[in-house]
Amino acid sequence: MRRLLGIALLTAAAALAIAVSGALFPAPSRSLLPLTVAAPELTPWIAAGALLLIVLALLFGSSNTRGVVFVVCTFTTLVSLTVLGRLPATLRMAHVRVASALRGDSEDASAVRLSIRTLFTGLPAAEVRETHGVAIGEAQGQPLTADIYQPATGGGPAIVQIYGGAWQRGEPGDNAAMARYLAARGYVVFAVDYRHAPAWRWPAQLEDVQRGIDWVRRNAESYDADPARMALIGRSAGGHLALMGAYASKTEGLRAVVSLYGPSDLVNGYLDVPRPDPIDVRATLQAFLGGTLDSLPDAYRDASPITYADRPQPPTLQIVGERDHIVLPRFARSLDQHLRAAGNVSALVEIPWADHAFDVVPFGPSAQIALHAIETFLGGVLKNP
Repeated sequence: MRRLLGIALLTAAAALAIAVSGALFPAPSRSLLPLTVAAPELTPWIAAGALLLIVLALLFGSSNTRGVVFVVCTFTTLVSLTVLGRLPATLRMAHVRVASALRGDSEDASAVRLSIRTLFTGLPAAEVRETHGVAIGEAQGQPLTADIYQPATGGGPAIVQIYGGAWQRGEPGDNAAMARYLAARGYVVFAVDYRHAPAWRWPAQLEDVQRGIDWVRRNAESYDADPARMALIGRSAGGHLALMGAYASKTEGLRAVVSLYGPSDLVNGYLDVPRPDPIDVRATLQAFLGGTLDSLPDAYRDASPITYADRPQPPTLQIVGERDHIVLPRFARSLDQHLRAAGNVSALVEIPWADHAFDVVPFGPSAQIALHAIETFLGGVLKNP
């Protein structure tokens, strides 16, 4: 029995060490992406598990088991603390950057806190009204739908949410947790659909997003939404489409855009790919745009949000992970700099430990920092009539 317990403890310690390694090393392949994305976001659980294993090994393990488990779990805990130890400062930084961009000051964020409980349990469920599969149009025979999330009572500003998936996959129901969170705080969220590459290539996706925005403007009042106070929000490819929807055409009532780790410079994104490159960025861009940069330079330029940054644009919030090896964070920095140089309101929140798609773990530290930044930003640009 003691030997079996020792084996179990060693196995669990090894599993924790493998899990936490994702917080240290970028994914070399698509199959390992879930590990490197999720590992930093699960560090509260990983650290708690490592400490529990140390206690069990000290109480019940053999001398050899104790030593191995102690070393492995101490390493695991220390790596976890590289995330958890930076959490308070990163949260304050996010708050200050958003507040500074909106009001031009450096608001004191010393009182900003995250709940330790929610790092383990996630955000509490809130009652909202949901309507799924609403027909919002058709594009060349392809039906387009939306999922709509409303506060339990009343209404509020309209948010158009756009899902990611390399422009090739996804559906309006993706990221429902974010939509419910925002609806519970007084927004009406319209999660819209678009056609997918490679069957449908650029600019079909932008046309569909614009079609969705137009539908929201026409039908907002039926869902207690205010079309004069509208924002776009998207993740990854959806972040790109949100930026393009805000920048490439002017929409009455559009007051803000939020991009979570969305591509902003497809030209330089094609020239300067990540190392490692787990999704093959160039192949993804070719499937989206229909060819290489050499063959379609105008399309790559026209599909890049940074092309439009020197013009008046709505307030922009970008949230990225500094360890992102799908969309390099330097492109978000460049867009932020160009927007501010042109006199636009722009805020960039960088999360030091986060990889691409960090909010796939909705109770993780990165997702909660992002939620705080988004709520602060939207409150500043949408809440007032």
